[in-house]
Amino acid sequence: MAEFVWLIPSLLLIIWYGFIDTGYSYSDIQYFAPLSLLSLFENPESLDSWLVYPLKSLNIFELAYIIALSVGIMKIMKKDFNKTLEFTLPVYGSSLVVWLLFITFLSINLGS
Repeated sequence: MAEFVWLIPSLLLIIWYGFIDTGYSYSDIQYFAPLSLLSLFENPESLDSWLVYPLKSLNIFELAYIIALSVGIMKIMKKDFNKTLEFTLPVYGSSLVVWLLFITFLSINLGS
């Protein structure tokens, strides 16, 4: 059930560029990252390419996913929320950091 959190940014993209801002370019879609650290930059195209993915990935939806995952584990394991959050944060958080480092490494080495 926690995976449904990842539908929200896609729905926001469809609603935004389908109904609100219909004059968009490929670059607009590429840098569309609602509620992320990337959205704090006025001109994300000026950033180095290797910074884009990590900044897009660190967003409110990651936090919502961690909370939803903890709630799901809480219900299955019949533990309290704090215990499941203490389990989820290091496991998912370390995996996320390794993934971001891997993608950043590839971005730097492949130079795109």
